[in-house]
Amino acid sequence: MELIKVRIKRVNYVASVRQKVYERMMSERMRIARRVDSEAKQEENIILGQTAKELDQIQGEMQQKSAEIRGAADAQVIKLTAEAYGKSPEFYAFLRQLEVFRNTLGSDTRLILGTDNPLFGLLKGDLLKEAK
Repeated sequence: MELIKVRIKRVNYVASVRQKVYERMMSERMRIARRVDSEAKQEENIILGQTAKELDQIQGEMQQKSAEIRGAADAQVIKLTAEAYGKSPEFYAFLRQLEVFRNTLGSDTRLILGTDNPLFGLLKGDLLKEAK
């Protein structure tokens, strides 16, 4: 007679041994769960790092393009302003004067002006009459 295969369908352990087997099975499952959690955390960190890197790159490109666009717009404004002021220097001087007055005077500003002061003439209306 020759024994070819042995199969065990169920093992009945003594209660104390059964408890130890269950504890060992639970600790093995917990070890696997911790390993999977650790691997998931590692993958999360990799993904977050790549995302942050890509975001920084996109923001850098955006800031560069924004600066280029602003620079081109400023150059266009300067060019157009220079052309406009070149056609009428008196008008440019008048606008600069108004700009200075607007920046200097507030709603509660008090001034003592002489009659020969350009602001006095502007407030009085003489400069407007001369411009016509």
